[in-house]
Amino acid sequence: MQDTLIAKARQSVIDVHVLIQQVLGKDGVAIPELMSRFAPEFTMVTPKGMELTRPQTEVFFNANIGARAGLDIVLEDFRTVAVDGQTVTLRYTEIQHLNGQRGARLSVAVLRVTEAATLWLYLQETALP
Repeated sequence: MQDTLIAKARQSVIDVHVLIQQVLGKDGVAIPELMSRFAPEFTMVTPKGMELTRPQTEVFFNANIGARAGLDIVLEDFRTVAVDGQTVTLRYTEIQHLNGQRGARLSVAVLRVTEAATLWLYLQETALP
């Protein structure tokens, strides 16, 4: 059971980053699908230390549609931090390639996994050198 929860959480991380890449790199068609992955109480802390609520996250995506044309996101080094009931906490490295530049961040995501859906509750991003 625990392995299934972890696998669903990990797949959600992958799926969400595919949607983010589409929104930031191309168009806003995927915004409704992307936002459906975040719980109403979702919050995140950006690499610059800004805390965003779910509505603020949606404003960010709408304001940045296609702003990073050519963006490529690679996810590496998945680690399970904790599993508690239906809540899975994962740590992973996100690497972004854009216009010959590379940026990386260490991310910790807290997700609630149910039969119906996997919803993101929290995301903390820390920029890496």
